[in-house]
Amino acid sequence: MLLKNTSIKNNLGIIYLRKIKAGHALAKILTSWDVDHLYGITADSINNTVDGFYQEKEKLKYIQVRHEEVGALAAAADAKLTGTIGVTFGSAGPGAVHLLNGLYDAKMDRVPVLAIVGQSATGVMNTNFFQEMNQDPIFADVADFHKQVTTAEQIPYVVDEAIRAAYASHSVSVVIVPDDLSGQEIQFNGFKTAPLKNISNSTLKPQVQDMLKVEEALKDASRPILWVVKGVFGAQSEITAISEKFSLPVLSTAPATGVMPTDHPNFMGSRGRLGTKPGFEVSQEADLVLFVGTNFPFARYLPRNIKFIQVNNNLADLGKQRDADITVLADAKLFLQELLKADFSLRPTKFLKAAQLDKSNWDHWLNKIAG
Repeated sequence: MLLKNTSIKNNLGIIYLRKIKAGHALAKILTSWDVDHLYGITADSINNTVDGFYQEKEKLKYIQVRHEEVGALAAAADAKLTGTIGVTFGSAGPGAVHLLNGLYDAKMDRVPVLAIVGQSATGVMNTNFFQEMNQDPIFADVADFHKQVTTAEQIPYVVDEAIRAAYASHSVSVVIVPDDLSGQEIQFNGFKTAPLKNISNSTLKPQVQDMLKVEEALKDASRPILWVVKGVFGAQSEITAISEKFSLPVLSTAPATGVMPTDHPNFMGSRGRLGTKPGFEVSQEADLVLFVGTNFPFARYLPRNIKFIQVNNNLADLGKQRDADITVLADAKLFLQELLKADFSLRPTKFLKAAQLDKSNWDHWLNKIAG
């Protein structure tokens, strides 16, 4: 249920965000991935989360089972028969342990299953409360992805990441949710990162509709940049050609030094925790960043008004560090080759010329202090 609207101000003006309970946000994440039913048994340690499922009852059907093991087995069977992730849930302690047989069934047959596990409220954790226990180690073997959330705000993000990871690795994901956290109100307005569900290991070629979105974004941008990392090794010529065709300043991470000639006027150097002056300045002033082959951990610290395009061949990495406006599941080199086929080019802009001058001045300063 939508509780109320609140607003916050930033450098772009006023942004309106929805305030809902974290358990409801969790349910919205499930429906965004086309999950329309889930199996489980409610109890004190997961009641707030189940209340969130009820808020989406028109889209999300709760199927009550007689035993958590049956719910997990049903979720695994769902995944095997439909290719869509199966979802099950259980309460803290015995409920969590009962899920294991069904989760191991999913693991052995390599199908995506999500288990949402209740936990005692944070205020009584680590006090030997009734049925309270350290559950994460229990799932360490059966689940490739297993995390316990520590704040209400984390709940939708971690659940979204868990589903993406399950699809990417054909595996089990477990998210442990202390019950008081799912009952708290949070600001939540959904994610832009596409919920890609294709789990074929051979799906590396970019899709036509994704390429069209990228091309339109480049046309609309005033200050676009290309940011590349180790995932583009072997595509040096394509990177240079893309930069010149679309008038893009290029950055790399430090480990990716050499993916573009360092003396090219469009190459701004690297940026990570530290970086070159021109690299930092173009990334701060850009209005569009084309990230290719990366799960760059500091993307979350870029200005929020930048449009973000992420290209990656690992489904689990999409949206992991920053919510992506355009998401492309593809091999980096194949993506760059397809982009070069675009029937347009972009003339050098004032932004590019200023970046080139910035880089030239930086190189001159480095040579001066080195000499």
